[in-house]
Amino acid sequence: MVTNDCQVATKKYRSPSSSRLILLLYLAVDYTSQPNLQPGDQSTRSYQEYSNANSIAVLKSNGSVVTWGLASEGGDSSAVTSQISSDVAQIFSNYSAYAVLKTNGSVVTWGYQSFGGDSSSVTAQINSGVVQIFSTSRAFAALKSDGSVVTWGSASNGGDSSAVANQI
Repeated sequence: MVTNDCQVATKKYRSPSSSRLILLLYLAVDYTSQPNLQPGDQSTRSYQEYSNANSIAVLKSNGSVVTWGLASEGGDSSAVTSQISSDVAQIFSNYSAYAVLKTNGSVVTWGYQSFGGDSSSVTAQINSGVVQIFSTSRAFAALKSDGSVVTWGSASNGGDSSAVANQI
């Protein structure tokens, strides 16, 4: 896959300790189109990459997101493509899901449903006013502009804050 900002390349190798075939994905930046950009210089990159255990998400300079990897763990974002095609400010990941904070203060999620990829139970609460997102290995928390906190994902990993709701 090639975009204006980066190229995705693949490399295959066999693990020496097993017969598993492993596929590596990596980004190659075209440094010739950005003459002052040096390898590892993140301050001027036109994309940011995020990953979880089995997928990668790239936030491009135009505010859109591109994903690949294991479909059920965030590699397939087709269900939310229209929502992440512009105005994405930040991406957050946990072990198997992603949450994006959009410039309008709303949150969009995808990936493994039980680990926060499905935020339908809190959609009304994270539709506006979110200023920051935090994650555990299997849950997300959204801090809202009024100081309230909304959680979702695996209950045993922080996705259910009902026991402390009066304290946060």
